[in-house]
Parts: sequence; C-alpha cells; structure tokens
Amino acid sequence: MEVQIQAALISAAISLIAAISSIIFNIYQIRREKKKWLFELKTSYSEELYKARLATYPRDGEQVRTCHMISINGVISCCYIYEMIWI
Repeated sequence: MEVQIQAALISAAISLIAAISSIIFNIYQIRREKKKWLFELKTSYSEELYKARLATYPRDGEQVRTCHMISINGVISCCYIYEMIWI
C-alpha cells in the first residue's frame, strides 16, 4: 500500500474518532442540561406554589371564616364561625 493512501486512511480514522467522541460528549452535555432544566423547573414551580399558599394564610389579627360541619336531624350543613387569628 502506498504511503499516501496509508496517511489518508490514518487521517480519516483519527477524524472519525474525534467526531464520534465529540458527538458522545455533546449527547452527555445535552442530558445534563436537560436534567438541570427539569430540576430548575420543578424548583420554581414549588416556589410559586409555596408563595401562593403563603398569600392565602391569614395575617395576625385578621378575622377568618371557618366551616364546621354539623349534623342536625341527619342533615349535614356547614356552620361558619368567625375567628380571630393571633400569631
């Protein structure tokens, strides 16, 4: 085999190995970014959920209407009681 053909084949093999390793590295990097993105999405969703919950909590000294289920003659109804919240 001629030297020029051998050099071309060696160069092609090295180029192929470099391309394959680059592809593998990019696939792992995309997977890491996807995991990071999903973690950040779940974290921000949980944070917004907690903010919404905190917004619905009564403030100190605020009057709150609570429902207490009562049964009169087998009929269940809701009796609203106003309570003051002191924290």
